[in-house]
Amino acid sequence: MTQPNGAGDPVPSLYGLRCAACGSPDVYPTAVQNPRARYAKNAPSGQYGPEMAAWAARGYAGVDPVWYTCVKCGSKAPSFPHPAGPEEFLASPATIRFTRRWGFWTWGTRLFAYLNGVPVSEVTRREPLVMTTPLRFNTLFVVNAYRLPLERGCVRFEAQPGGVTEFTFDGTYR
Repeated sequence: MTQPNGAGDPVPSLYGLRCAACGSPDVYPTAVQNPRARYAKNAPSGQYGPEMAAWAARGYAGVDPVWYTCVKCGSKAPSFPHPAGPEEFLASPATIRFTRRWGFWTWGTRLFAYLNGVPVSEVTRREPLVMTTPLRFNTLFVVNAYRLPLERGCVRFEAQPGGVTEFTFDGTYR
C-alpha cells in the first residue's frame, strides 16, 4: 500500500511477520541475504530471477530478503518486507534517533542499520543516525559488515505521531 495521501512508493513494513512453520509472531532476523549476487551468476545481465523481479514490480527494487529465526520452534525462513497496510500509518511521521556508543565488542566493526527490513545507513560513532518513519509499528536491527545481525541488535517498538524515539546502542539497546 502506498502512503495515505496516495503519493510516493509503497512503504515497507515487518508488522505482522510470522513464522512460516508455526505461525508465531516471535521471530528475529538472523541474516540479510543478497540474492542479486546469487542470481547474477545464473541469470543474464540485469535479470535477477523471479523473486527479485516480483519484488521490483511492487516498487521495492534493491531490497534484499532477510532470514528470520522463530524463537518458538527454531525454524528459519527468508522474507521480504510487505507493503504497509492503512492501519499502520501514523497521523504525522515520527523521528528515530539512533546513537552508537563506543563498546569493546563493537569498536572496530562496521555496523549498518535496517528499519523495517530496509537498509538505512552505516552507523558511525561520530554522529547519531536520524530517521523518520510514517509507520506506528517498527523493527530496527543492526547488521555487521558480513550482513549478519548482531545477537542483541534487534528492537521492535511503537512510534508516536510526531514523536521522537531515541536508542543508544553499544552491543545492546539502552
